[in-house]
Amino acid sequence: MNKLLKNYQGDMSVINKFVHIGVLTTVTEDGQPRTGVSDAGTPWINGLNFIKDGTEGKKASFIASAFDDVAVEIAEALKEQPINEDYKAPFMRIQVGGRIERNTWTDPESGEVKYDNRLVITDVWNAPVKDDAVYVYPSNESNPS
Repeated sequence: MNKLLKNYQGDMSVINKFVHIGVLTTVTEDGQPRTGVSDAGTPWINGLNFIKDGTEGKKASFIASAFDDVAVEIAEALKEQPINEDYKAPFMRIQVGGRIERNTWTDPESGEVKYDNRLVITDVWNAPVKDDAVYVYPSNESNPS
């Protein structure tokens, strides 16, 4: 342990909490997310890419997935988005909550074990926009208050 650093004094349940604003799109060849239901009856969605807004035009990109009601909500929201002709995929401004998880799989061609980090989305909200120094929600009569 490093004696120069303090121990974290907060609630450990918020460790690895990810809440950011950005764009949600897909990474599949046909531009549609992959959806399904597990053997246990849990809805899922993957084939997503979350592009986090950054400062000074810098962005970070995360391969993403979601489960349960959030998966259904994302799938329905993406269906309503127009397809960007340049990318052949929907793009949606969104605020997400979730956690970063390590993903491990065996490459079917090489047999090699591979690793990556993925964003598991656990909450979704309309994305506020920056107005001067604060974020506000654009006026939209269809949004509940």
